[in-house]
Amino acid sequence: MRRKIMVLFDPETEYAVRFMEYISRKGSIPLEVHVFTDFNQVKAYIAGGRADILLVSERVMSDEISGWPVERIIILSEKAVQGTGDRYPHIYKYQSSNDVVREVMAFYGSAATPEREKTSDEAVKPDLRILGVYSPAHSGLTSSFALALGQVLARRSPVLYMNFEDFSGLSGLFHENFEENISDILYSMRQGEKDAAASIIPAVRRVGELDYIPPCLSGQELHGISFKEWEKLFDLLGQETGYEYLVLDLGDGLGLLRDFLESCDRIFMPAAEDIPEKVRMDAFESWIDQCGIPKIREKIRVLRLPPEDLPKNRDRYAEQLVWTGLGRIAARVADDV
Repeated sequence: MRRKIMVLFDPETEYAVRFMEYISRKGSIPLEVHVFTDFNQVKAYIAGGRADILLVSERVMSDEISGWPVERIIILSEKAVQGTGDRYPHIYKYQSSNDVVREVMAFYGSAATPEREKTSDEAVKPDLRILGVYSPAHSGLTSSFALALGQVLARRSPVLYMNFEDFSGLSGLFHENFEENISDILYSMRQGEKDAAASIIPAVRRVGELDYIPPCLSGQELHGISFKEWEKLFDLLGQETGYEYLVLDLGDGLGLLRDFLESCDRIFMPAAEDIPEKVRMDAFESWIDQCGIPKIREKIRVLRLPPEDLPKNRDRYAEQLVWTGLGRIAARVADDV
């Protein structure tokens, strides 16, 4: 599937360079991005190729540019305002590059035109490894390990983290109020939007080096979602974004635990040595046998994790995890995935 092409045109070299550096670091944006500071160069590129989005500085916007063959023109405004101007939407130029991209995708997604359906020859198999983190004991270490693993992997590859616990608490842990969450993406998909990928970037947030999609306040809100819909989302992430790893913090998998476990390429299972946890592990293995899914055993790696050196406060909790014993175990595990 062809990625959407976004062209940024701004004569301010420092801004253009900084924006391109962000794109290079991010690595997971579902766009092919080209940055220009010279009018003749950007004109030649658009005339000779295909651009879906033109993000252009208000200083250089002109009648000639408005006639260029692009689907959507968005103005980079030097005033801290957002919305639709006389003709084109405006976004604030000097906010973070992450927020610029999020707003571009939100504007573009609301007006994207449908693409023709892919033929079977054009279909691209997603190059996305799905890593599940699950414990039948529901230990607090499970989410901490999932975040540590995500942070470690994100140092070398684009990684997306998703939490499937009933009450993840991520808003409090990351000190963020989420304007969009996973339900917004699923809603776009349910509405049959051809460019549902455009709804991903406005929702994605970042902690340290790790991208994540905010969960709903309660996982109960998503219990009506079928696993086919989750599979469709995973396929979308694999085909339309640059993510190489998807880390699923499964909890009970919204009542679809078996389906989620079967979808994973690898499953990490944090475990303690106490008796209650051991008997829960025994019950989990019995459940695997009863369900007739012994192949899941081959994917599972049980991990004995040290609880004593976890971060003691919420500030930069996820980032601190990589320096703990838990983070060191995550680093060893990451070499095998």
